[in-house]
Order: sequence, then C-alpha cells, then structure tokens
Amino acid sequence: MLDPTLKLTEVDLGYRAFLVAYSGKIANRLMKKKGWTVTRALNYVKSKFLFDQEIYDTMQEIVHSEDVMIVLNRNPTITFGSIITMKIRNIKPDPDDYTLSIPSSILPGQSGSFLS
Repeated sequence: MLDPTLKLTEVDLGYRAFLVAYSGKIANRLMKKKGWTVTRALNYVKSKFLFDQEIYDTMQEIVHSEDVMIVLNRNPTITFGSIITMKIRNIKPDPDDYTLSIPSSILPGQSGSFLS
C-alpha cells in the first residue's frame, strides 16, 4: 500500500510481521518490565499472534525508542541498489493486514490509476 506521508526511507509494517521479526526485542522488553524469564517472555510473545494491546504498545515503544530497520530486496537482485534498508516508522495494528506501506515516491513515473 502506498502512503504519501512516508519519507523515502520509511515503511509501515504489519503487526504480525513485526512480531515475527522482532520477537526477541519484544520478549526482552517484557522481561525487563515484568521480571519474567526468557522462556516465559518468548512463550507469551508467541501466543499473541492475534492482536494484543500490551504487545502492540511494546512494539510502539521499540519503534519510537530505537532505529529499527527492515531490509527490502527487489527481485531479481541484479545490482546493489536492489537491496535497501528502511526505517520502520509505525506498526499497523490490524493483524490481518499483511501489506507493507511504502512511500509513494519509491515508484516514480507510475500513473495514479495503476497504484489504486
């Protein structure tokens, strides 16, 4: 999904994608907050594949306090420019939204009818 408010180096990532990619960071935050063991924190994170407000709030804390990045690879990978890293700006709360919001300026020259 294209978002005109995103900067060229930013993306919005879905809830489940962030949960899978950053489960270690989420578990680490929960261990510090609640005094849990590693096993308990990771099991808790893995059990929250559907939306959970506490996990979502922890995700937002991580995104806004650290520079979390994602690597995007445009296939076929022919040149170094096909692989870029982008900063995660926001987490989309809908766990059924599997789209990655990218800046509209990443596709220059595309017509509006093609993008909608």
